[in-house]
Amino acid sequence: MSYALSILEKHTSKLSAILLLHNLGWQYLSPKQALAYRGEKAVNVVLREVLY
Repeated sequence: MSYALSILEKHTSKLSAILLLHNLGWQYLSPKQALAYRGEKAVNVVLREVLY
């Protein structure tokens, strides 16, 4: 498999996963949004504002 096809496959699989989760009711957060919900601390894995 060529390098270009490998990159394309990675993006395609990520997009497929995002679409599936969205259809199940999940909301996509950009990395910037997720970090803001984490209180600017990347070690916080639970998004308390979203959870509660």
